[in-house]
Amino acid sequence: MNTVNKDPAFRLEQLKKSSGYIHGLLKNGDIYNWAWERENIFRSFDLTEFWQDIQEITQQADSCRDLLLCYRRFKQRHVVRIAARELFELDSFTDTTAQLSYLAQVCLQSGMNVLKEHPSWWMDENSDHEQVLEYLSELTVLAMGRLAGYEMDYVSEVSLICLHNLGSRKELSGKKQERQEYLHLFVRYLVGMLHDFEQGERVFPVDLRLRPDDQNGESIPYVHKALNYYQIYGPPRERKYFVKSRPVAGNKRLGEYFLHELQPFVFQVFSDAQIINDIRDRRDNILRQQNYPDKSESYDVRLGKGGLDELEFMVQVFQLLYGGYYKSLQHSNTLTALDKLLEMELISFKQASDLKYAYIFLRRVEHWIQLQVNNQSGRLPESEQGLKRLAWITGFGEGYRDFGQEIKFCTSRVQEICADLLRV
Repeated sequence: MNTVNKDPAFRLEQLKKSSGYIHGLLKNGDIYNWAWERENIFRSFDLTEFWQDIQEITQQADSCRDLLLCYRRFKQRHVVRIAARELFELDSFTDTTAQLSYLAQVCLQSGMNVLKEHPSWWMDENSDHEQVLEYLSELTVLAMGRLAGYEMDYVSEVSLICLHNLGSRKELSGKKQERQEYLHLFVRYLVGMLHDFEQGERVFPVDLRLRPDDQNGESIPYVHKALNYYQIYGPPRERKYFVKSRPVAGNKRLGEYFLHELQPFVFQVFSDAQIINDIRDRRDNILRQQNYPDKSESYDVRLGKGGLDELEFMVQVFQLLYGGYYKSLQHSNTLTALDKLLEMELISFKQASDLKYAYIFLRRVEHWIQLQVNNQSGRLPESEQGLKRLAWITGFGEGYRDFGQEIKFCTSRVQEICADLLRV
């Protein structure tokens, strides 16, 4: 969007016009005053400033429900700020996704700290609080997917794996069961701070299904047991989960140790028939989901052919195939990974440039689809009015037909490059 007019009143109207969800949030006096009257819209927050802000807010909480409401308010006002900065082109795309990732990360970190500081909010009064805190010191939380790569969107699902390092202790079976129950209880409350609905909205949806041996394994496994599973039994498809992974809360040293030990499983120095077949099956599944639309409004920028899923999948495939040889490819961020693929001469300059352009454009479209009604949809609106709004936000003025052509150009180019590079 090209915003030549910098008049505050004009910009406020532009912001309200951009998103029904943002317009609704600006009706809240607290959010309006913080974002607009105090001019927080015109400043970027680093991770430390996010942390300071959330600490101020959580001091007002007297219960777990209060804490959930604090995080909800914290997210809402920063979503208004981040969306405004994206709309007015005050931040780059990478700045926007990093800010959204900081937002989720500090919620997790703060949630762990506050629950530890207030054990009475979630534990029985007869519990040995000091013993439980000792248990929690051996808990790590790993971010997977977009949070791991600092590339969150406005309604991203936060995928997490929780692990502990208490399995080596010599304890009676009853004691082991007790500490496992406390770990489960703590994680349930932590996840609830983000995932539970309050007044029709979540802070962030949370997914714990990527844990080791999801169908049969423990919900919070012992770190060495998890390593043993991957190194002996881990199927090739689970390697791609860890292309995007990093510790975000709890005992980060334990998380770093786990991911370091897992590297030989994830980034192998050879490619066998299993991983090639898995690549072929996954890509075929993506391509079956949708054809190119005859009408742009029936298209999903994430799931459709040539969409974000196909692009991100192709990048991760190259990281899996060559990450064992080139350590620099072991990176969680998609745009950085494309730069590294170019450096290694695994893709051409033209291919890298076109993929980066398509990725940023489609992600920005996805952002403003989500912000209309605050959900995870990537489907273009069916109405002409909705398409015109997206075209205006993404710099096409009233030319929504040109906007539709740009969608088709980007997705056809993604499909062409992916077919050429993967040759499957």
